[in-house]
Amino acid sequence: MRIMVVSDTHGEFDKFNKAVLTQQSAQIVIHLGDQNGELEDVKSLYPEKCFIGVRGNCDLGSKLPDSEELNLEGTKIYMTHGHLHNVKLGFGEISAAARKRDANIVLFGHTHCPFCEYITGLHMLNPGSLRMTDTYATIDILENGIVTNIVDMRKNKVYSEFDIDLLYY
Repeated sequence: MRIMVVSDTHGEFDKFNKAVLTQQSAQIVIHLGDQNGELEDVKSLYPEKCFIGVRGNCDLGSKLPDSEELNLEGTKIYMTHGHLHNVKLGFGEISAAARKRDANIVLFGHTHCPFCEYITGLHMLNPGSLRMTDTYATIDILENGIVTNIVDMRKNKVYSEFDIDLLYY
């Protein structure tokens, strides 16, 4: 199963739509917050895909939840924008929140910086800001494990947790 993850689109409908178009095999699209309604707009174009969203700190008046938990094919995912876990100051709070929920994957945004790392049984993934860095993430849940990647639309390149350091410009 392929999952596409975006965050911090801040009104960039065209970039969001282009990203979804590049991931035809993604069955689920997750938006981690700070969007100006483009989640609903893009969702209407792809009725065959499941769209899930959480509220970010810029999503004033949104009825989306602050966090969500999914269980897909035996993999537990905890997702939130990140501002309520102070991710700009480090990943300790969000990591603890994910571990408390027995999550295999934690998804967050807010920092606008892509991050992809496996730390002691937990895949930590921030897709970056689709608006600022032109990046999003993919998750493949396979029979033999989980694969997380960052996709850089500017460079048309995919980075795994093993070569994520090459992403920074």
